[in-house]
Amino acid sequence: MLKRLENNFSWFLIGAHCALVLPLAFSLNLWMDEASSLFTTEFGFAQTVQTVLDAERQAPLYFLILSLWRMISSSIIWSRLLSIIFSLIAIKIFTDFSRKLFSRDEHLLVSSFFALHPFLIWTSLEIRCYSLVILLAVLLLKFFWKAFIEEERNAKNLFVFGATALTAIYTQYYLGFMIAAEFLALLFTKRFNAARYFILSVLPVGFAILPLLGIIAKQFEANSGGYESSRSGLEGARLIWNHLLTHFLPTELSAGDEPSLASVLRKWLIRFTAVFVFLQLFRTKFRLIDDSLKVSGVIISSLAILLFATYFLVGETYMALRHTALLLAPMAIFGGLLILRLVPKKVWIGIAVIYLISFCYSYKTAYPELAKRGDWIRVAGFIRSMETPNQPIVVFRAHDALTLKYQYKGANKILPDEKFLDWWREEDSLGNENARRSEISFVVSEIPKDAKEIWLATEGSCQEETTRNSCRPLENFVEENYTVIEDKYFYRERIRLLRKR
Repeated sequence: MLKRLENNFSWFLIGAHCALVLPLAFSLNLWMDEASSLFTTEFGFAQTVQTVLDAERQAPLYFLILSLWRMISSSIIWSRLLSIIFSLIAIKIFTDFSRKLFSRDEHLLVSSFFALHPFLIWTSLEIRCYSLVILLAVLLLKFFWKAFIEEERNAKNLFVFGATALTAIYTQYYLGFMIAAEFLALLFTKRFNAARYFILSVLPVGFAILPLLGIIAKQFEANSGGYESSRSGLEGARLIWNHLLTHFLPTELSAGDEPSLASVLRKWLIRFTAVFVFLQLFRTKFRLIDDSLKVSGVIISSLAILLFATYFLVGETYMALRHTALLLAPMAIFGGLLILRLVPKKVWIGIAVIYLISFCYSYKTAYPELAKRGDWIRVAGFIRSMETPNQPIVVFRAHDALTLKYQYKGANKILPDEKFLDWWREEDSLGNENARRSEISFVVSEIPKDAKEIWLATEGSCQEETTRNSCRPLENFVEENYTVIEDKYFYRERIRLLRKR
């Protein structure tokens, strides 16, 4: 019976993952990032190639796949289904791979951790590349272990690893760090012969990504075109450490300005665990550190260091949790090896309970009002229920006009209707009135002069005490020229009907 359960466990986890994500996939609204993906891929494959290089400013492969996928259907749920499929394949491959590294009981726990992790759930519900990034990270780990740790080095395995590495870099540039981290793991564990074969397998990848180098340089220049915020080693270290903690023991996937009670409790729990683990290692004279733990430890440490270094190049904007999706699989392996092999088996049930509480809390806080940022389905419904013709809908920020476009099917025009993705912060702090001044001027310029009434949608940061000043020029314009007729708050969005004075 137990053997049968183990053999079918990956399918059980796939079913559990589907049970969590499918209802949300049908009900959740789009948010800006997803709308950007739809916009990039809505004009066919050939146009996607150009748009992804100009507008998205990132690696192109996911968008090319999505553009082909959307030839079957252009619906939102169909587009989300692609991410769900990537996650399900990742669960199957990870579960099969973990059997090689863990005992039966360990394998069941670690596979459950990966398949039901709140971050993997979140990526399944995003029309973005993140679930594909996780899948490719799992494949890179599996083929690396097979070809270079288990030393099944034949032409087929070397080719498959190289092909996966090439696919990974064309999907997300940060996945190149996984390749570098695996090479460092070979050097650290003195597998010098394997390291030579590793170089041979990825050498063709270096030539194959040459066309990307010029594109990356242009994208980096474009991504650095706005205000360049100050960066400090302490802030960068804190940022990467928090991402590692979230992959290891999640609380909120999107942290607020002040740490929550759950995050504080997690911090102390991690500290006590670290002390316990060190004492266990010291007591056993570090004999519990086996080869798999060394390799996975070097990989996760190298990834953290490389991401920390990259923070100084790209800043916090491009080092959000979602950009570190490649950490999830190696953290599941490293964390599982570290905890389950150092903690007595009799307390495993306690560990499972802690993770169950952590996951449930994280599920709850991921979508606190069963909506993504903007709550655009309810926003569109509210406007449709009250609108009359000739009431243009003005949206700030500009990119959210693009988001509303996919959720609203009413009588009025959404403005702006261009330059959705062209705007950057102009000052370091969103508490500064000049932070969005150019974008606000553009949005205001789009309002028709003869419109007696308009709907105005403003993002959540315009209501938050620490960031509302960034919207002050817009609010000044409203106060000087309009009377508020209706005022309604949604999840991180405010909708007002304004009448011209």
